[in-house]
Parts: sequence; C-alpha cells; structure tokens
Amino acid sequence: MAPKVLIIDDDPICLKVMVAGLKKHGYDVMSSDHPANGFKLAVKNPPNVIIVDVLMPVITGYELAKLFKKLKELRDVPVIIMSAKDAMKEYFDSIHAEYFVQKGDFADLLEKVGLALASAKRRPVEPEQPIASTAGVNGVLLAGMDMYAMGKVKEFLETKHYSVHVTSQDKEAVDYIFQSRPVCVLVQYWENKEVFDATKILSAVSEAQTVQEIYSTVFCTKGVSIDAAQATGLKNIISYEDSKELIRGINLQFLVSLPTD
Repeated sequence: MAPKVLIIDDDPICLKVMVAGLKKHGYDVMSSDHPANGFKLAVKNPPNVIIVDVLMPVITGYELAKLFKKLKELRDVPVIIMSAKDAMKEYFDSIHAEYFVQKGDFADLLEKVGLALASAKRRPVEPEQPIASTAGVNGVLLAGMDMYAMGKVKEFLETKHYSVHVTSQDKEAVDYIFQSRPVCVLVQYWENKEVFDATKILSAVSEAQTVQEIYSTVFCTKGVSIDAAQATGLKNIISYEDSKELIRGINLQFLVSLPTD
C-alpha cells in the first residue's frame, strides 16, 4: 500500500503542483486548501506524513503542527513545515515538527518525505497508557472537532486552575469521563455523527451522574443549526462564532458555579 501524504496549503497552484508531483512518485496524496478542513481530514483519515504551509488564514502552519502533536492519533505522524520565506525557519525549533523545507523546492520536499517515512518506521512503538484518574475536583473535559477553539478554551481554563483534557475522539471522551470523573464536560455538537457523536458522550455523563454531579454543556459554531442540535435532546447549547465568544459563553454559564482549587 502506498504511503499516505496529506498536504495543507492555501495556495491552489502550489498545492496542485505538489499533489501531482508526489502522486507521480507513487504516493497516495490527500490535500486541503484550508487549515480547518485539513485538520478534520487528518483526524478522520490519519496520513503517514503531513506537509503544512506556514502562512495560512485562521491558523498558521506552526500552530496547526502543535495541534497535531497534541492528538494521540496524530502525535507520531511526521510533520513537514514549508515556507516561501527562509527566515521563517528561525521559529522552527519552538514546535515539534520534524522537517522544514523551502517552498517551491520540490526535490528537497521529496527527500524530506522519504526521510520522514523512514524515521517513522524506526520509531519504537510505545505501549498505550491508560488515562490517569487524576482529574479530581477541578478536572474539565473538552471534546470536539474544533481543535483551535478548544485550544484557546484550554488555555483560558488553565489560568483558572482547571486541569483540562482535550480530545477529538468520542470514545476517548467516554473513557475519560468514567476513569477520571471530571467536574465539567464541554462537548461540541457535530452534525456528522460518524465522525464525532456528542450524544454518546452526554449519555456517559448521565450515567456518571449517579456517582457524582457533573456540569455539562454543548457548544456549536453559528454555522450549525441550533434546531438540529436541540432535536437530539442536547441542552445548554452555546453558539459561538470564534474562540473568544465561546470562552465568554462558558465563563457565564459555568465558571461562576464550578469549584476551583
């Protein structure tokens, strides 16, 4: 089976050239011209190598690479950062990407893809560790597909001394609820339940309530139908346009009544 490569670049011409070039060399190539869509594609169908442009709308390639490394299913996937500006390389050491290439140098890119695949094969497989039951009275679970917004919420909650666990996997979220007993569960409503099913998580919350009271709410982007979310029986829905609006909603709805250290 051909190695799978994901390319995320908002420049459609460069994207087309890279896709064609890598396919010519036998790679199975996925691509996206928007970082959010590229992130969803990576989560849904994890590749063997990820290539990310630095300068993109909404979120930079550096920030996107950091998000990839926070996810269990993507943290071991080699990331290649590319930029048309060689000066951007000075920021490379601040993230966990494996390689940096000059945009437009396809020969170097091809070499780095080969090196990334080879290094991934040599990397020892670490045994999966069970989720520690250490959430305690200040544990918060953030579950959903909008990793950028959840990353911002996590940063905010940590300033309030909460221990925050973030996941894009509904099964992992359910396991965390029963093993770690968080005090609060924040779940994103996602219309495609095959990708992410919020109802599974909230069912787990209801079951766990028999042991301990857990605050819970659902959040969704304003592009998602509130009626569709409510029709599933979900309550306490926060509709947001950006991460700041989401943080305001969470702050108003829950933090005033949640315990802290």
